[in-house]
Amino acid sequence: MDAALPALPLIEILPKKLFESISADGITFSIGKANGKQVDISLGASATQRHNMLVTGAVGQGKSNLIKVIIYSLCTRYSPEELNLYLLDFKEGITLYPMAPSPESPEYLPHARVFGLEADQDYGIEVLRGLRKEMSRRTTLMRAYGENILVYRQATGKQLPRILLIIDEFQILLDGDRGQEAQQLLESVVRLGRSAGIHVILASQSIEGIASLVGSQERFFAQFPIRVGLKNS
Repeated sequence: MDAALPALPLIEILPKKLFESISADGITFSIGKANGKQVDISLGASATQRHNMLVTGAVGQGKSNLIKVIIYSLCTRYSPEELNLYLLDFKEGITLYPMAPSPESPEYLPHARVFGLEADQDYGIEVLRGLRKEMSRRTTLMRAYGENILVYRQATGKQLPRILLIIDEFQILLDGDRGQEAQQLLESVVRLGRSAGIHVILASQSIEGIASLVGSQERFFAQFPIRVGLKNS
């Protein structure tokens, strides 16, 4: 006999008021409830030093739904001035399409600075290059005040939004003709972006067999201390 968990309406884990949270010391989102208590995950908090997240799960096990829950949770807590999203969907746009701009809703998700619905490797590499430039810009900006975005914001009183890069089916970005280049760029952003307030969530059906990661998987995935494993083989 199959057993199923009760459905949880999204509204039950979203804040009652929009944009009340500040991202100076990290970003927090809700993914559900356990034993009647809300389950929250934080990225970038100075107390925990966990900056990036990995999600895996077989086809049909809720990975795409989880990504949407994360995005909705974040975008109701934080204003676009506190959080910018870079969204890449290598699964033919299936996950992110409902959030994309359209003639009827040109600013449906104002937090999104990049929206790659049917991203290919070349596009993904250009996004990573842009993020690395932004990382360098922020490092220069913060240098006189301290070593990270929290210290900078406390010292200057200026807003500087956290950046979250979400890549669905990231293995497609890292395979192919330019896989090694993509991996080097992504690893640079993941390893050095934390102090600049740049975080990464990678999602995939499988993390095995990625050609560009041969010999460096342990080092690469060590940068992802938060891991969510949905049902898999």
